[in-house]
Amino acid sequence: MKTVFFILLVFLLIFIDQVLKYMVLSGLRFKWLFFEITLVYNEGSAFGIRLLKNNEYIIVNSLILSLLTIFIIHRTKKNPKFSIFYQFCLLFLLAGGIGNIIDRIIHGKVIDFIYFHNFPVFNIADVFISIGMIIFIMTFLIEERSIK
Repeated sequence: MKTVFFILLVFLLIFIDQVLKYMVLSGLRFKWLFFEITLVYNEGSAFGIRLLKNNEYIIVNSLILSLLTIFIIHRTKKNPKFSIFYQFCLLFLLAGGIGNIIDRIIHGKVIDFIYFHNFPVFNIADVFISIGMIIFIMTFLIEERSIK
């Protein structure tokens, strides 16, 4: 994937995440059966578990994103056969991670809004991170298996 196109895609996904969060902050609400769009401020990490202060989350999340980026770039160069999968993985991880870091910088907490009955509230950035991690784990495992 060309670098400029990749960067534009990252920005597009961040834009989508931030626009949806803005709409929820502006009052968008929706409820249908077991699905709901609602506003929840998450001061913690996954599932609202609060282990750190907001500025510490910004630093830790930025460090994790940086290390993952370096690792993925290294793996891409090591085995170009899997580079497109690692690029998609990085695309989603960066978009989701940066989207949530933006929330922490601007609001001091993450804006969550997607709620399925009996499941913690989450946002689009969380979906991007989950997709990125699934692609990462699957690609890494398949790549390791092919090396052996």
